[in-house]
Amino acid sequence: MQQRTALARALASGADLLLLDEPLRALDARLRISLRTELRSLVKSLRMTTIHVTHDQDEALVMADRVAVIREGRILQVGTPKEVWDQPATPFVANFVGQSNFFTGKVIQSSPYTLLRTPEGAVLKGRPSDLQAGEEAVLGVKIGNTEISKERAGYLQAAVERVIFEGRNLHVDLMMDNGQRISAKIPSWRKGKVVVGDRTNVYWEESKGTVFPLPPGGLENELKVE
Repeated sequence: MQQRTALARALASGADLLLLDEPLRALDARLRISLRTELRSLVKSLRMTTIHVTHDQDEALVMADRVAVIREGRILQVGTPKEVWDQPATPFVANFVGQSNFFTGKVIQSSPYTLLRTPEGAVLKGRPSDLQAGEEAVLGVKIGNTEISKERAGYLQAAVERVIFEGRNLHVDLMMDNGQRISAKIPSWRKGKVVVGDRTNVYWEESKGTVFPLPPGGLENELKVE
Protein backbone atom coordinates (compact mmCIF):
# COMPACT_ATOMS: atom_id res chain seq x y z
CA MET A 1 0.00 0.00 0.00
CA GLN A 2 2.86 2.41 0.85
CA GLN A 3 4.43 1.92 -2.54
CA ARG A 4 1.15 2.55 -4.35
CA THR A 5 0.53 5.70 -2.29
CA ALA A 6 4.01 7.03 -3.05
CA LEU A 7 3.47 6.32 -6.74
CA ALA A 8 0.14 8.20 -6.72
CA ARG A 9 1.77 11.21 -5.04
CA ALA A 10 4.57 11.26 -7.58
CA LEU A 11 2.12 11.19 -10.48
CA ALA A 12 0.07 14.01 -8.90
CA SER A 13 3.11 16.23 -8.39
CA GLY A 14 2.82 17.96 -11.75
CA ALA A 15 6.51 17.40 -12.51
CA ASP A 16 7.67 17.45 -16.13
CA LEU A 17 10.06 14.55 -15.55
CA LEU A 18 9.44 11.57 -13.32
CA LEU A 19 12.04 9.01 -12.21
CA LEU A 20 10.59 5.67 -11.10
CA ASP A 21 12.99 3.19 -9.50
CA GLU A 22 11.38 -0.28 -9.57
CA PRO A 23 7.95 1.13 -8.56
CA LEU A 24 6.13 -2.21 -8.92
CA ARG A 25 8.75 -4.43 -7.30
CA ALA A 26 7.02 -5.03 -3.95
CA LEU A 27 3.60 -5.82 -5.42
CA ASP A 28 2.20 -9.31 -5.90
CA ALA A 29 2.42 -10.75 -9.41
CA ARG A 30 -1.23 -10.28 -10.44
CA LEU A 31 -1.41 -6.68 -9.22
CA ARG A 32 1.95 -5.88 -10.81
CA ILE A 33 0.76 -7.06 -14.21
CA SER A 34 -2.47 -5.06 -13.88
CA LEU A 35 -0.68 -1.87 -12.85
CA ARG A 36 1.79 -2.04 -15.74
CA THR A 37 -0.81 -1.06 -18.30
CA GLU A 38 -2.63 1.32 -15.95
CA LEU A 39 0.56 3.18 -15.13
CA ARG A 40 1.56 3.42 -18.79
CA SER A 41 -1.87 4.80 -19.74
CA LEU A 42 -1.82 7.31 -16.89
CA VAL A 43 1.66 8.60 -17.72
CA LYS A 44 0.60 8.96 -21.36
CA SER A 45 -2.55 10.87 -20.47
CA LEU A 46 -0.57 13.25 -18.25
CA ARG A 47 2.01 13.71 -21.03
CA MET A 48 4.71 13.14 -18.44
CA THR A 49 8.22 12.06 -19.51
CA THR A 50 9.17 9.13 -17.29
CA ILE A 51 12.42 7.28 -16.75
CA HIS A 52 11.47 3.87 -15.41
CA VAL A 53 14.26 1.76 -13.90
CA THR A 54 13.55 -1.97 -13.69
CA HIS A 55 15.25 -5.37 -13.78
CA ASP A 56 11.98 -6.95 -14.97
CA GLN A 57 12.36 -7.35 -18.72
CA ASP A 58 8.64 -8.02 -19.29
CA GLU A 59 7.79 -4.83 -17.42
CA ALA A 60 10.20 -2.82 -19.55
CA LEU A 61 8.83 -4.21 -22.82
CA VAL A 62 5.20 -3.61 -21.85
CA MET A 63 5.58 -0.10 -20.43
CA ALA A 64 8.26 1.64 -22.47
CA ASP A 65 8.22 3.62 -25.69
CA ARG A 66 11.98 3.21 -25.79
CA VAL A 67 14.19 0.79 -23.86
CA ALA A 68 17.81 1.30 -22.83
CA VAL A 69 19.77 -1.79 -21.79
CA ILE A 70 22.55 -0.79 -19.38
CA ARG A 71 25.40 -2.95 -18.14
CA GLU A 72 28.01 -1.77 -15.64
CA GLY A 73 27.07 1.85 -16.31
CA ARG A 74 27.36 1.53 -20.11
CA ILE A 75 24.42 1.74 -22.49
CA LEU A 76 24.51 -1.27 -24.81
CA GLN A 77 21.43 -0.49 -26.87
CA VAL A 78 18.55 1.98 -27.08
CA GLY A 79 15.47 1.32 -29.20
CA THR A 80 11.79 0.51 -29.23
CA PRO A 81 10.82 -2.64 -27.33
CA LYS A 82 10.36 -4.46 -30.64
CA GLU A 83 13.78 -3.33 -31.91
CA VAL A 84 15.56 -4.44 -28.77
CA TRP A 85 13.69 -7.77 -28.79
CA ASP A 86 14.04 -8.57 -32.49
CA GLN A 87 17.38 -6.91 -33.27
CA PRO A 88 19.60 -7.15 -30.16
CA ALA A 89 22.93 -5.38 -30.53
CA THR A 90 24.96 -7.92 -28.53
CA PRO A 91 24.59 -11.46 -27.17
CA PHE A 92 24.15 -9.96 -23.68
CA VAL A 93 21.16 -7.90 -24.83
CA ALA A 94 19.70 -10.92 -26.64
CA ASN A 95 19.87 -13.03 -23.48
CA PHE A 96 18.94 -10.31 -20.98
CA VAL A 97 15.81 -9.30 -22.89
CA GLY A 98 14.39 -12.80 -23.38
CA GLN A 99 16.37 -15.98 -22.73
CA SER A 100 18.30 -17.20 -25.78
CA ASN A 101 20.30 -20.19 -26.95
CA PHE A 102 23.76 -19.50 -28.39
CA PHE A 103 25.96 -21.45 -30.76
CA THR A 104 29.54 -20.60 -31.73
CA GLY A 105 31.30 -21.32 -34.98
CA LYS A 106 32.87 -19.85 -38.12
CA VAL A 107 31.03 -17.92 -40.78
CA ILE A 108 30.71 -19.70 -44.14
CA GLN A 109 28.65 -16.99 -45.85
CA SER A 110 26.82 -13.85 -44.72
CA SER A 111 24.32 -13.16 -47.53
CA PRO A 112 21.47 -13.67 -48.47
CA TYR A 113 21.54 -15.36 -45.08
CA THR A 114 24.37 -16.24 -42.72
CA LEU A 115 25.70 -19.78 -42.52
CA LEU A 116 27.72 -20.75 -39.47
CA ARG A 117 29.68 -23.99 -39.11
CA THR A 118 30.02 -25.22 -35.52
CA PRO A 119 33.16 -26.98 -34.21
CA GLU A 120 31.24 -30.28 -34.53
CA GLY A 121 30.51 -29.61 -38.21
CA ALA A 122 26.82 -28.66 -38.02
CA VAL A 123 25.78 -25.85 -40.36
CA LEU A 124 23.39 -23.30 -38.81
CA LYS A 125 21.40 -20.63 -40.59
CA GLY A 126 20.62 -17.07 -39.43
CA ARG A 127 19.87 -13.58 -40.69
CA PRO A 128 22.19 -11.75 -43.08
CA SER A 129 25.19 -10.16 -41.34
CA ASP A 130 28.23 -8.00 -42.06
CA LEU A 131 30.66 -10.73 -41.01
CA GLN A 132 33.22 -12.16 -43.37
CA ALA A 133 33.73 -15.82 -44.24
CA GLY A 134 36.10 -17.40 -41.72
CA GLU A 135 35.27 -15.03 -38.87
CA GLU A 136 34.44 -16.47 -35.45
CA ALA A 137 30.83 -15.74 -34.62
CA VAL A 138 27.89 -16.48 -32.32
CA LEU A 139 24.37 -17.29 -33.45
CA GLY A 140 21.61 -16.52 -30.95
CA VAL A 141 18.01 -17.78 -31.02
CA LYS A 142 15.40 -16.96 -28.39
CA ILE A 143 14.06 -20.06 -26.66
CA GLY A 144 10.55 -19.18 -27.83
CA ASN A 145 11.79 -19.34 -31.42
CA THR A 146 13.67 -22.61 -30.91
CA GLU A 147 11.63 -25.48 -32.36
CA ILE A 148 11.92 -29.20 -31.65
CA SER A 149 10.52 -32.15 -33.60
CA LYS A 150 11.23 -35.84 -34.04
CA GLU A 151 9.67 -35.82 -37.52
CA ARG A 152 11.16 -32.68 -39.07
CA ALA A 153 14.84 -32.37 -39.98
CA GLY A 154 16.84 -29.88 -37.93
CA TYR A 155 20.21 -28.20 -37.64
CA LEU A 156 21.09 -30.13 -34.47
CA GLN A 157 20.06 -33.14 -32.40
CA ALA A 158 19.48 -33.17 -28.64
CA ALA A 159 17.99 -35.31 -25.87
CA VAL A 160 15.07 -34.07 -23.78
CA GLU A 161 16.27 -33.66 -20.17
CA ARG A 162 13.32 -31.97 -18.50
CA VAL A 163 9.82 -30.75 -19.36
CA ILE A 164 8.27 -28.02 -17.19
CA PHE A 165 4.57 -27.16 -17.50
CA GLU A 166 4.03 -23.38 -17.41
CA GLY A 167 0.35 -23.20 -18.26
CA ARG A 168 0.20 -21.93 -21.82
CA ASN A 169 3.69 -23.20 -22.62
CA LEU A 170 6.11 -26.01 -21.89
CA HIS A 171 9.70 -25.15 -21.02
CA VAL A 172 11.87 -27.94 -22.40
CA ASP A 173 15.51 -28.35 -21.39
CA LEU A 174 17.69 -30.34 -23.79
CA MET A 175 21.22 -31.74 -23.88
CA MET A 176 23.04 -31.60 -27.20
CA ASP A 177 25.51 -34.25 -28.32
CA ASN A 178 28.45 -31.96 -27.49
CA GLY A 179 27.27 -31.55 -23.88
CA GLN A 180 25.78 -28.08 -24.33
CA ARG A 181 22.44 -27.43 -22.67
CA ILE A 182 19.77 -25.48 -24.56
CA SER A 183 16.07 -24.79 -24.02
CA ALA A 184 12.88 -24.44 -26.03
CA LYS A 185 9.49 -23.00 -25.17
CA ILE A 186 6.66 -24.74 -27.01
CA PRO A 187 2.83 -24.83 -26.77
CA SER A 188 1.54 -26.91 -23.86
CA TRP A 189 -0.80 -28.94 -26.11
CA ARG A 190 2.34 -30.81 -27.19
CA LYS A 191 2.90 -32.12 -23.65
CA GLY A 192 2.23 -35.78 -24.45
CA LYS A 193 4.51 -35.64 -27.48
CA VAL A 194 7.64 -34.46 -25.62
CA VAL A 195 9.04 -37.15 -23.32
CA VAL A 196 12.15 -37.04 -21.14
CA GLY A 197 14.85 -39.17 -22.75
CA ASP A 198 13.58 -38.73 -26.30
CA ARG A 199 15.97 -37.59 -28.98
CA THR A 200 14.70 -34.73 -31.08
CA ASN A 201 15.78 -32.41 -33.88
CA VAL A 202 16.34 -28.73 -33.14
CA TYR A 203 15.65 -26.00 -35.69
CA TRP A 204 14.45 -22.41 -36.16
CA GLU A 205 13.43 -20.03 -38.92
CA GLU A 206 16.52 -18.34 -40.37
CA SER A 207 14.94 -14.93 -39.71
CA LYS A 208 14.93 -15.74 -35.97
CA GLY A 209 18.69 -16.40 -35.75
CA THR A 210 20.80 -13.31 -34.97
CA VAL A 211 24.51 -13.52 -35.74
CA PHE A 212 27.10 -11.59 -33.70
CA PRO A 213 30.89 -11.35 -33.84
CA LEU A 214 32.42 -13.56 -31.15
CA PRO A 215 32.89 -11.28 -28.11
CA PRO A 216 36.58 -10.54 -27.34
CA GLY A 217 36.31 -12.01 -23.84
CA GLY A 218 34.42 -15.09 -24.99
CA LEU A 219 30.72 -15.93 -24.89
CA GLU A 220 30.62 -17.00 -21.24
CA ASN A 221 31.98 -13.66 -20.00
CA GLU A 222 29.67 -11.81 -22.36
CA LEU A 223 26.56 -13.40 -20.86
CA LYS A 224 27.44 -12.90 -17.18
CA VAL A 225 24.96 -10.83 -15.17
CA GLU A 226 26.60 -9.11 -12.22
